[in-house]
Amino acid sequence: MSKFDADMMKSADELFAEARKKAKQKISLGHDYIYDYHPIGVPWIAKWKVVEDLKIPTMCTNGKVLKYNPEFTNRLTLNAVKWVVLHEAMHLMLGHHIRIGDRNHLGWNAAT
Repeated sequence: MSKFDADMMKSADELFAEARKKAKQKISLGHDYIYDYHPIGVPWIAKWKVVEDLKIPTMCTNGKVLKYNPEFTNRLTLNAVKWVVLHEAMHLMLGHHIRIGDRNHLGWNAAT
């Protein structure tokens, strides 16, 4: 690999790292929004482990982990990210992660 190619790869890696950092900051601001404006959700999200996951298309939670795709997160405005984080928190507050049982996940998510 030439020095030019190596420099181009490094730049791409740096750009990806910056995009990941930006997405993580947006998720953090989404949490802050819940803490500041919807404190009833704090007991649920305070226990969340936040994990970047390129395998999922958007965001999801199983009650213990909030997974987010940084590419999806960066396509959204900050207000939209706040809404999606709040949406995921509402799944917890309403017990959707407990009540899903053997139901179809996509159908359940749309219905709840």
